[in-house]
Amino acid sequence: MAWIGYLDRAVTVRHRMGNLLGTGTVSGESANLGKALFKPDGSASGLTVAITEPNSDGYYDATFTATAVDAGTGIYRLRLTNPAAPPAAAATDEAIVDYYVEINPGLAAETLLLLTSVARVKERLEGATGETYTTAADILLQELISETSGVGHDFMGRIIPQQAYSHYFGGDDTDTLWLAQGPLVSVASLESVDRGTGSEVLAAIATTDYFEDGLRTEGWKGRGKLIMNLGGLFLQGKRNYKSVYTAGFTFIPETIVRWATRRVLGEYFNRHIVGRRLLSTGDKTIEPDSEAQQSDQMKRALAPYRFLPASL
Repeated sequence: MAWIGYLDRAVTVRHRMGNLLGTGTVSGESANLGKALFKPDGSASGLTVAITEPNSDGYYDATFTATAVDAGTGIYRLRLTNPAAPPAAAATDEAIVDYYVEINPGLAAETLLLLTSVARVKERLEGATGETYTTAADILLQELISETSGVGHDFMGRIIPQQAYSHYFGGDDTDTLWLAQGPLVSVASLESVDRGTGSEVLAAIATTDYFEDGLRTEGWKGRGKLIMNLGGLFLQGKRNYKSVYTAGFTFIPETIVRWATRRVLGEYFNRHIVGRRLLSTGDKTIEPDSEAQQSDQMKRALAPYRFLPASL
């Protein structure tokens, strides 16, 4: 059975180094464990494989990260070779073991933008059906979580998890500059932008000239904003201000997590259904939510966090 991994995320394979007699393991040989990683087409991957021995017990972790640029998706073959002595300090079984790792696409960009987790969904699945869901279901659940998170963010017109942003904004001759995301965590810089010479000239605006509002620490849920002090104005213009800032939630609000988890459950149960009908699972019968019900649930859960993007 193949190990499961995802593009741009480290995947770790656990390997045992047996001793020569087959009665135990050999520890302390991270530097001498042979390693070779091959891409799905059989060629050498060129990727770095890091070897560690977390517990000094003869079990080693081999970790690598595949990216779309240098490798791509598919079944990778990781070959680990227990060393001979020398260079090994103790005699090993000199076993050569091939591990197959299935690298799947699509989650790298969404890694920090997911609104629920596989663990949450599987907890509800197992509670509803009485079954145990193994890692074989994880790939589909990850895909459904990614899709659901995209739907949620599109509806809300914003990104919920905390992120760093670099955005241009247009002033409107008022003292307030609304940011594109929120709630506001911190502002790294605010600059005015002058393109009168044909090139972009940035001039820093002192932090004493404005103050931050719409802060997460104050319980704000909407967009962050910057407000000029002492009667100052953000002058009328198009993309004539630039700000680097951090906004969003460290912990996803539970109402959003609950909606995303429930929607993923519905999509999972509906995966073999065309139209709407009852689904029997063991001794339970589940009626999937209709599209109208799903839409109503989304509006009720996400409406308090919805806003239109700022004018950039």
